[in-house]
Amino acid sequence: MTDVLSPPAAASGRLQATELFRRLPKDLSGVVLRIQFAHMELFTPSFVDELVKVALVERSARRLVAMNAGPLVHELLERSAADRDVTTRLVFETSDVEPARRRFWSWLGGARR
Repeated sequence: MTDVLSPPAAASGRLQATELFRRLPKDLSGVVLRIQFAHMELFTPSFVDELVKVALVERSARRLVAMNAGPLVHELLERSAADRDVTTRLVFETSDVEPARRRFWSWLGGARR
């Protein structure tokens, strides 16, 4: 089984991270959980940390696939997984669309219109 979660564009705090899992079963053993970070622009380190804690530790997901995580989210996810000794179950995936989108906005001077 695979499930995809999409955090809001602005995400803060552990409670908001926990809310993403509300509709999922308490036991995610055998589940590959994918989180789409492409549209997440504002976040707190505690939000990212809680995603790892809930998915891989509390709910025992087989794997957490971070899709299109930016550099800071990538680093925070890795650090959180290392602190919990679950790095082998954290995977990063990037689409061709996101780097192209970033290059486009960078080319425009970073200002979104």
